[in-house]
Amino acid sequence: MRQTYADITLTEIVTFLTIVENEGVTVSGLARLCGFTEATASRTIRGLAPAEMPGALSPSRGLVHLMRGPTENRSRHAFLTPKGRGLAVALDELMAVPPIAASVAGAGTQAAA
Repeated sequence: MRQTYADITLTEIVTFLTIVENEGVTVSGLARLCGFTEATASRTIRGLAPAEMPGALSPSRGLVHLMRGPTENRSRHAFLTPKGRGLAVALDELMAVPPIAASVAGAGTQAAA
């Protein structure tokens, strides 16, 4: 992730992962979950959005997009884009791989047995 997104911030990472776990969350809900102000949550989502989304901000990573609520026009809900879903899957697969240290430690105990 750092190779592709060398300049990604911790706030963006927390925001992205929270949306992965709570897809469809509102901006205010995201702010509560992350401990951010609504302004910070909104700005961060707009930076994770594609450049063509109205209101998108630089760096326009293209990972999430905002949609208006189905019953009320005021609320905005965050969803993953196909690019964001691909990153979420890649991170999930990366986290499923056993850590190198555990593999090395396990090899040492197996050799002793």
